[in-house]
Amino acid sequence: MWLKSRSRLHRLSLWLLVGTNILTHPQRNVRPMPNTAPMTSSAKPLIIFCHGSGDTGAGAQAWIQHLVPSSEYQKWDWIFPSAEPIPYSLNGGMISSVWFDRIGGFEPTHPEHTESIERSSAGLLAMLEKETSMGRDVIIGGFSMGGGIAFQTAARWHLRNPPLAAVFGLSCYLNRDSKVWSILNQQSAKNKWPPTFIAHGGSDDFILPNWGQATY
Repeated sequence: MWLKSRSRLHRLSLWLLVGTNILTHPQRNVRPMPNTAPMTSSAKPLIIFCHGSGDTGAGAQAWIQHLVPSSEYQKWDWIFPSAEPIPYSLNGGMISSVWFDRIGGFEPTHPEHTESIERSSAGLLAMLEKETSMGRDVIIGGFSMGGGIAFQTAARWHLRNPPLAAVFGLSCYLNRDSKVWSILNQQSAKNKWPPTFIAHGGSDDFILPNWGQATY
């Protein structure tokens, strides 16, 4: 799904995500992390939403609650984890709320910083283990860098576990040398990738649309 601008993407893609029910209308087939949204009925499917770089779980939750009508929001359980702050090379090495480091720039041609990805994925994998053990449908996704770490985590999850209910990414991408590609080629992960929803602003000049298209 490709939209004309990043701002337009925010409202429409989230409405489509929760309003159409990704469980039945797919677009395509350890560090502790705080849960900033209380759990409700276990009968509801759960969305784990990972924030973008520089944000927090609380910030993402406020954003989503502003964009998604309350009647739709209440149909799901939500968890908004926060990234463990780390030195971020693209911010001059300052401690930043990011899921992983980037070396050299944003372009997907730069090498992936797998070490920091593994640390964040470990926390999210532990969260997935806990929630799926309750027998509930679990969706993981996020915005920008949060979408990237969701893809990373989902790939690692499917090496040893049954498919998640769904995965989604908004304005995100994977590097060309990403470990995800080699993981998905392993026999234990093949044919396990769940329904996936991807949206990207067609005029986004920060995370370029062709980066997201290449990942899709």
